[in-house]
Amino acid sequence: TETEEEKPREKRSVVDYLIAKYYDSNEPAHIISRYEPSHPTTFLVNGRIREPNINFMTYDTVLPFRYISYLNALALTFPLDSTKYYLLLVLPIDETGIDILVDNIISTTLKQIISNLQPTRVKATIPSFTLKGYVVLTPTLQKMGIKTIFEPRRADFSRLTDDKNIYVTNIEQAITVTIRNYVDPSTLHNDENYHHRGPVVFNADHPFLYFVMDSQIHVALMA
Repeated sequence: TETEEEKPREKRSVVDYLIAKYYDSNEPAHIISRYEPSHPTTFLVNGRIREPNINFMTYDTVLPFRYISYLNALALTFPLDSTKYYLLLVLPIDETGIDILVDNIISTTLKQIISNLQPTRVKATIPSFTLKGYVVLTPTLQKMGIKTIFEPRRADFSRLTDDKNIYVTNIEQAITVTIRNYVDPSTLHNDENYHHRGPVVFNADHPFLYFVMDSQIHVALMA
């Protein structure tokens, strides 16, 4: 049999050698990622039942956040569709710890909780819902000295009506707040330094406390 004449091996330059070595050392390894089944987010009801028919929104962004150790809970403030208000969420670490949280939160103030929050990159999953309520302003107005309009014999609305039997029984402020799948980007922190860090998980898939806070005086209007 005839044997094929071996061709002489071509010589490689130093540049060719360095390029080949670079690609050999940087060849991507074949890594098999662990399989993790995806489950739709559900909400824990009565400490036993998982309700699937709940709409959630998820944000990976920077929000005021803190773990409150003496409450064993996570605290987070979230912007709403009105800049006049914001939402304070307090989520117990224990899925069934809402009753304990209610008892313990009496020992502190909401202002103290809010003052401890720090801008943190958070992956927050929050159910979408609408809050409707009323704030009774009568006691506050009376403490401020506005009293005669509530007294039948002293109230004077003669500039508005000829009826002398007009007086105010109560003053209420109606509030409707929607937690929805949209947040104005201008209300969020956009510092790139925070985004370089891995997000802290805030998964509100079990009972939590919420407070609609006034943005100027930081007092709760609804809870």
